[in-house]
Amino acid sequence: KKNVCGNFISSGCYVNYITEVIKKLELNEDNFIVVSIDELTGNNAIKYLGELSKFLNIDTVNKIYLENENYYERSIDENVKNKLKNFYKPYNEKLFDLIGREIVEWNNE
Repeated sequence: KKNVCGNFISSGCYVNYITEVIKKLELNEDNFIVVSIDELTGNNAIKYLGELSKFLNIDTVNKIYLENENYYERSIDENVKNKLKNFYKPYNEKLFDLIGREIVEWNNE
């Protein structure tokens, strides 16, 4: 199946992959959850960790530790950043519709 999102940047078009998994596994809104790493490590981490813990039916997790945090030597050019935001916007909006909420942390990047 050809990916309409492009080759290299297609890995960021999460809605395409998540939709495929939902179809193949015949999931519904009661048996899947989508939480980004940005949510689990951001300002509202406790909220999302609580939701994830509840969904998994485990004791509440209050913090996660990242083994492989990426730090870059230089920041991305603002023009490139804006082009990427504009490119991903329709895919992110479809994802937000699918999961029933916005991942607000992505707006701050």
